[in-house]
Amino acid sequence: MFEQALQGCPPKFAKPLYLLYGNLEEQHGLARHAMRIYERATKAVSDEDRFEMFEFYITKSAGGFGITSTRPIYEKAIEVLPDKEAKEMCLRFADMERRVGEIDRARAIYAHGSQFADPRTSPAYWDVWHTFEVKHGNEDTFKVRSFFKWSSNGQEMLRIKRSVQAQYNTDVGYVAASAQAGQAQIDTNGAIDEGDPMAALERNATLSGFVESSTGPVGGGVPPVREAEEPKEGDNTPMDNPDAIELGSDDEDDTMKEG
Repeated sequence: MFEQALQGCPPKFAKPLYLLYGNLEEQHGLARHAMRIYERATKAVSDEDRFEMFEFYITKSAGGFGITSTRPIYEKAIEVLPDKEAKEMCLRFADMERRVGEIDRARAIYAHGSQFADPRTSPAYWDVWHTFEVKHGNEDTFKVRSFFKWSSNGQEMLRIKRSVQAQYNTDVGYVAASAQAGQAQIDTNGAIDEGDPMAALERNATLSGFVESSTGPVGGGVPPVREAEEPKEGDNTPMDNPDAIELGSDDEDDTMKEG
């Protein structure tokens, strides 16, 4: 009856049927048959239910066959889920590996999931990875910085973070979409009172991050260093140098010797 009900069932109605079907197999059949039903469910349910279905499948697999049996399920979930949900699944997968003592595997998962985590919009992901490196980094090669022990692995995390940040900064589509979202939010809130200086400041703060700078990268950034101008020929005016050391003249040296 369950197989007949699921045949041609629309994805938005499939989840409760698969849960009932799997529960039937758990109670009166074989656990492995139930696992196969839950695996089918992760492919058949709607996109809105897929993340929750993977969560349920992982929980059942860990309870029946051990926590390490969830590895292929996590890997499949990260492969098929959208970026936002894949990022969350990477955090859970890495935490599972950490709890079983697989530190290197957990670190590799954090590195893989970083491609889905823009540091500007997903700071929590990087905070979790940072805490992991502080706790599990190799202390044989650490250096002290802000009272934290930074290992070579911690420095690698920072390098990856800078690389991901640069990737998102150069993503023109992301910047354009963010600009449209900011403008839509302003339009939704209604017209801004031009006579209100606070409203003007808020408007500028909202839009400043999406305006391409004429002297730097998109969204601001550090402006390029301007090269010092070469003195023109015949110009005897010395260039100001705040770090220059003033030396006394020869006459002053002679006077000091005579004294």
